[in-house]
This record gives sequence, C-alpha cells and structure tokens, in this order.
Amino acid sequence: MRILVVTHSLATGGTDRVAVHLANGFAQRFETVLLNVQKPVPEARLLDMIDPSVRRVSLEREKKSRALDLLTSVFDFVSEVRRLKPDLILASGNNNSLFSALGHVANPNRGRRFAVKITNPIIREKDRWFKRAFRSALYRLVLGRCSHILALSQGEALRLTELYPDLSGNIRVVQNPYVTDAMVDLCAKREAATTRRTFLAIGRLHHQKNLSLMLDAWAQANLASARLQIAGEGPLRDQLVAQAEALGIAGSVDFLGYRPNITEYLSGAHCLLL
Repeated sequence: MRILVVTHSLATGGTDRVAVHLANGFAQRFETVLLNVQKPVPEARLLDMIDPSVRRVSLEREKKSRALDLLTSVFDFVSEVRRLKPDLILASGNNNSLFSALGHVANPNRGRRFAVKITNPIIREKDRWFKRAFRSALYRLVLGRCSHILALSQGEALRLTELYPDLSGNIRVVQNPYVTDAMVDLCAKREAATTRRTFLAIGRLHHQKNLSLMLDAWAQANLASARLQIAGEGPLRDQLVAQAEALGIAGSVDFLGYRPNITEYLSGAHCLLL
C-alpha cells in the first residue's frame, strides 16, 4: 500500500509538524510519500525530522500566498499523483483539502481512497451568511469524495455530523499524534523544587492564536516572580513585543522564537496556556 500525505509547506505551523509525524508513523507499515507544495522553511528544520524511509516530493513553489501557491500547483500535483499512483491520498489539513481533492478527481481509480484531516472549524463564528453557505457547499464537494473524514476531537466530530448528517458514517475521531509518551515522562520528572512559576504558550505569532488576549490577561494577573514564555514565530512578533512593553510586562515575558524541539520547555513549565 502506498500513502501520499499532502501538506502545503514544511513551515513553522503545527499542521506541518503533525504531517511529518503521520508520514513517519505510516512509513513503519506502508510505503509513504510526503508531498509539500511550497518550499520548506529552513528555520522549521522539519526536514531533519523526516524518517529516511519516507519518500519526499516537493513542488518547490516560491511563497506568494497560500491560495495562489495551491492554484498554480494543481497541474504539477496531478502529474505527481499519476506518477506515484497512491492507494490513499491524505490531505493533512483544511488548507490543502480542495487542492488534494482536485488531484483525486483528476485521477479516477476505483481502488484509490481519499481522506481529509479537519484542522479548523469549517464554519466559523465570524463568518457571515454568504461565507457560511459558500464554505459549507465547497466542503461538501470535497468531503463527499472522502472515504474517511478525520476530526481531531469528539466535539469537532459532532459539529461535522450536524453540518453533514449524510456523511456521518465516514467521520472518525483521530487525535493529533503530537504529545508522545516520552514528552509525558519527561514532564513528570520535572524538578518540583523550582520556585519560580513558568507559564508556557506554543504557537505561531498570528492573529488566529489571539496571543494579544493572553498578554492582556498576563498583565492583569500580575503574578509575582512568574515568567511567561512564548515559543513560536510569526508576522505579529513586533506588534506583540510592543504590546508587552506598553503593558509594562516586558520584563516577565520571553519571546523564544521558533523551537524545533519543545520538550525541554514543556518539562520546565508549570502551566501550558492555549
């Protein structure tokens, strides 16, 4: 069996990192190919994490915008699918599900299956009625082709079932394989004698993560001798640093930047903020 795992980029986001974990796990039992559309981001160092048994294919698009990268890469992707002849195409996130579906449609094969991992809600609270209707219809076309629709939690599975009751038979809950047993063991052995409380946040410095709200809360909490560590990189770094300075909390907040291995920070933290 040959599995093709599709991701937009090998960058600093969690979806890309999980795609690598999935490919490594699949490769222990099946022939596995990891395909990325955009050029890998060097600082993410995800290439170093890919198991040697995983075959990697890169379309090497220059970064313009996610939508434009995917649109201009469809024909190249279809060619790769025809060449690779995978038994299963797995879209590793919402952002490449339509792209992956087009590759599946363009290569009809009764034995070829298609699965999508839902990494963000399809309908969002901020969406207006037109956008809700458009997104609902678009994803129905995509998910209607799936043999498996993978939700990250039972709550998300219920939301998908309410949205697409006729597809409920294909919805499965598969949690992200990110927190490993080794991480849990290491955190359990953390030195309990540490007096300074450390709070840790992990994620891209992007509006989707709402770290601005966290900084406001940190300022209001005014925890004596505690530190807030933020592991991640992104377009809002300068804005968040300025906000911390304006709130008078810059002295208790550490912007760590992107960290390929987060285990050491987890092991030293008392609380994880999400």
